[in-house]
Amino acid sequence: MFLRKLTSCIAASAIFLSVALFCSCDCNLSVVEKKGGYKVSYSAVLGAGLLDTVGALSDDGSNDGSEVIFSPEEIQNVFRDSGLANVKVESVKAESLAIEAETAADAGDFISKAGIINGDKKSFSLLFTKENLAALYDGMPGMMKSYIDMFMAPAFSGEEMPDEEYIDLVASVYGEVVAEEIKNSKINLTLTKLDGKKQKYSVRLLDLINIKKQLVYKI
Repeated sequence: MFLRKLTSCIAASAIFLSVALFCSCDCNLSVVEKKGGYKVSYSAVLGAGLLDTVGALSDDGSNDGSEVIFSPEEIQNVFRDSGLANVKVESVKAESLAIEAETAADAGDFISKAGIINGDKKSFSLLFTKENLAALYDGMPGMMKSYIDMFMAPAFSGEEMPDEEYIDLVASVYGEVVAEEIKNSKINLTLTKLDGKKQKYSVRLLDLINIKKQLVYKI
């Protein structure tokens, strides 16, 4: 049940990319500095094409948008088992997902180990490179990896290709609607310091899942 209904939106949602990756249209990622770590909040709404893909993998093979298809309890367990703390998951509608979690105090969670978040007393940043995305992938539970693999993201597969070639690949497997949703998706990123100072960014999804150069978002 869980493996069918989670689909790649959840897999990609291993909080940063993992969750953010294949949810389109409305996607927000917030990273808040806390004493001894960071709180990460993610919310997304699936586009129609991705929602149909999710429904096709559900138990009955379809979803009309009238019922929740993500299992918050199961998702919470996955992230807790991955070393994250104070995990909260909510899916009010079939197409929506909201996740909140904190990095471990001992930095033993897979996000901290991958070096995605870097900070000191003055500032912190999110750093995305081919190397630390590979480390993030390696640290994920096998279930998450299997769903990320479904969407063949070059950032995780190690392959190199132009954006249009990747979009064409997605279209050949999942159809033009899904490919266009991924192509047009952006992540609204908000970084918040202990003192409440905020910095916002708009990140093109393709720049992450088909990463070509180091990306740094700093406050």
